[in-house]
Parts: sequence; structure tokens; C-alpha cells
Amino acid sequence: MLREPKKMALRKSLAENPFGTMRRAFNQGYLLLKGLREVSGEVGYTMLAYNIRRVLNILGLGLMRFFWKSGSKK
Repeated sequence: MLREPKKMALRKSLAENPFGTMRRAFNQGYLLLKGLREVSGEVGYTMLAYNIRRVLNILGLGLMRFFWKSGSKK
């Protein structure tokens, strides 16, 4: 950390982006539940929504639907 402060600054900026996006886009300024199990579930759903939104932005809706349908045929 002390030897390479530029790498630490880059790491901090990369890690902060998802949390800032979740707070702003999903209105997650604070948690509604109490307790480790409940908070873990709430954060997990928020992370799932964030990841689905990222996939939509990267692949587009048509390609995501294709993968979703092809994965459900077993």
C-alpha cells in the first residue's frame, strides 16, 4: 500500500463505483432491515439487480433474452 499509492487509489475508485451506482440508481442510501441474515439478503438482492442491469447495458435486451431462454431448456 505504501509502496504504490497510485495502485491503491485506482483500486479504491474501481471498488467504489458499484456502491455509488447502487445508492443512486436503486435508492439504497441505507438498509431497511436489521440483523446479519436480513441485511445479507437485502444486499444480495441489490447486487443481483445491479448485475442484471450491467448485463442489460453490456449485451442488450435481445441477447440477454436469447441466453436466458437457451439456459432454461434442459
